Amino acid sequence: MDISKSFRVGDWRVEPSRHILTGPDGEEIRLAPKTIDVLCLLASRHGIVVSRDDILEQVWHTSGAGDDSLNNAISSLRATFGDDRKNPLYIETIPKRGYRLAASVRATDSNGATGESDGRATARPALWLAAGLSAASILAVSIIIFTARGPTFDTYNFTSQPLTSLPGVERDAQISPDDRQIAFAHTGHIYTSPVRASKPKQLTNSDQHDAAPVWSPDGDEIAFIRYGEKSCTVFVRTLASTKLRSITDCTHDTFPALAWHPSGRWLALAERSSITGLQNLTFVDVQTGARSVQPIQTENATGSNFIYFRFSPDGSKIAFVHNQLGGDQVMHAALQFKIESSENPYAVEGIFPSVSAPQTIPLAAERINGIDWLGDKHLVASVATQYRAAIWKYRLGDVHAEKLMLPSSNPVFPVASRKGKFIAYSDAQFDMDVWIATSINQSDFTHSKLIDSTKLDIFASFSPDGKEIAFVSSRTGQPEIWVADSAGSNLRQLTYFSSDVTNPVWSPDQQAIATSVSDDNQFDVWRISLDTTRKRMSNTPANEIVTDWRGDNEALLYFVDSAEGLTTKQIKISTLTSTALHPNGGIHAHYGGGAHIYFVKSNSHGIWSYNPESNSSSLAIDDLNPFDPLAWSLGEAGLYYIDRQANGDALIKFMAYSNSVLSDIAVIEGAAPFHHMSLNVFETTNQVKFLYSKTDVLEADIMIAEISG
Repeated sequence: MDISKSFRVGDWRVEPSRHILTGPDGEEIRLAPKTIDVLCLLASRHGIVVSRDDILEQVWHTSGAGDDSLNNAISSLRATFGDDRKNPLYIETIPKRGYRLAASVRATDSNGATGESDGRATARPALWLAAGLSAASILAVSIIIFTARGPTFDTYNFTSQPLTSLPGVERDAQISPDDRQIAFAHTGHIYTSPVRASKPKQLTNSDQHDAAPVWSPDGDEIAFIRYGEKSCTVFVRTLASTKLRSITDCTHDTFPALAWHPSGRWLALAERSSITGLQNLTFVDVQTGARSVQPIQTENATGSNFIYFRFSPDGSKIAFVHNQLGGDQVMHAALQFKIESSENPYAVEGIFPSVSAPQTIPLAAERINGIDWLGDKHLVASVATQYRAAIWKYRLGDVHAEKLMLPSSNPVFPVASRKGKFIAYSDAQFDMDVWIATSINQSDFTHSKLIDSTKLDIFASFSPDGKEIAFVSSRTGQPEIWVADSAGSNLRQLTYFSSDVTNPVWSPDQQAIATSVSDDNQFDVWRISLDTTRKRMSNTPANEIVTDWRGDNEALLYFVDSAEGLTTKQIKISTLTSTALHPNGGIHAHYGGGAHIYFVKSNSHGIWSYNPESNSSSLAIDDLNPFDPLAWSLGEAGLYYIDRQANGDALIKFMAYSNSVLSDIAVIEGAAPFHHMSLNVFETTNQVKFLYSKTDVLEADIMIAEISG
């Protein structure tokens, strides 16, 4: 095929001589000549991996230079196609090798008609998620962005329309068994609404926080979780009256999701066994309140939780999300009933189902925002990038998934009707800005917005002298590191990786910033000079996330996530040699006073202190949420951290090194419920300043989708 003439890539027509791409809707988009040349080169070698050096040589007639130009060309093509680098339909990045054009390439005749296809558009989505929209710990945008390969997919269409439009966040939608009603949570109360009309009815009116409604199989009752300041209770509300009965108490950090077994006999919830334990499965007998904790055995449960339990419509299986540091997985398992003398184990008092060895389906992401069954053989799940989400449909035992096409950029928490006619989900819209809290008279604090855009501005940190800040912003379409003065002015972009970056870490001499940059399958540590000179500090098959710079400017602290587990390491700047500092479990570590290193663990609350001399660790603070591994910072006299509150606010707290006494420092009103929080401190003799990110616009309406294809 002569690619100097017009041809088609997927649904797009390419006219190289005019530098024009024409989309499926007829819209013409003009691209830069070099960008078109890159596309033509990839098309001429369709299905073959073309190295970066080869592209640079063929298009820019150079080798080993011009990386930013090539990155910009690839980003421009992906933006034009509406392609997602993590979930590619058109241009696939092959780590350490180059790029491959995955979409079909076809010749066109003089009338623009296409010839036979050279192939079909395929993709292996590499997905990382920003965490879910749930009640007490609604999370998104992980500071550690890991990728995982998933299945190929086609599209699956349905029509969608809004069901609710209340101010704020409507979430936890559940469709009634007769497909006529939807229950959901809003402003800490439970509501119902007819599927065909937006007329919500409030069911609960407590001064506590109600979440996670779920219908009984007969549709006569709704169960939900009620969170008090230090309490958690599962209630059942009878719809024909105002009758409300308590079923069981639960741990305060129980994950806000319930499932009701189709027999009507049991509720399932994701409950933490202790303050430092993992979320696991608890069955509760609805009539007696009896409980059975079900351990789930997987090959690697370290640093993981099990959330979003959902029973299949026939009651024989349970699906759930295996939530872990290295990325979420959807799993399913058969339910077994240990009684042989009864044909109806559901009716035998004291009998609970047990969970067989789970199976993993090939649908994975850094974070998965909800799952549900669509019939007995299909699952739907929401996965997302930092900028958009998608709902996928998967058939058990298959390697093929279908992407549901929605008029929404961020659909999360999908739930399916029993009859398979509808899917409901929350359509979330939000952005985050950088805020600064400044002390007055060393006590009172004023809070003001420092960095503002319509995108995500996150992970801000002060320079050592406090005169500048660095932060990650997605304002250009990809997360990059930006720098500004401490008043928020003089903004300038520091990196042009066109890839995922983590939180920036200033060097003590203020001449460079360390960060970790994704090369699709993994993160490596990079050193970025303020003159934008870049140097890769690590390049191994593991994920390496930088967290601190040693005070003498000679070493970096980072943690490694590999097949062998989690390890905190130190790398010397001059020699690039690394050594392990403590063996297991630590992430996001900081150099502390003396030889101590402070760190958090991926699977437990709190901040830990490690003493290299004794090779021992101790718990310094026990109430930092493990979902917020960046929400703490070290000062001269003590440690500052963020403690989320049940009312949606957050407290900045302080622990003195000398006596471990805790004190409240400042209140962050309306903290970041959709995102992991971060905290950075700058101290002077008479003033303390904090940087943190806070959600500025936060709306989530429930949509109802009717399957049409």
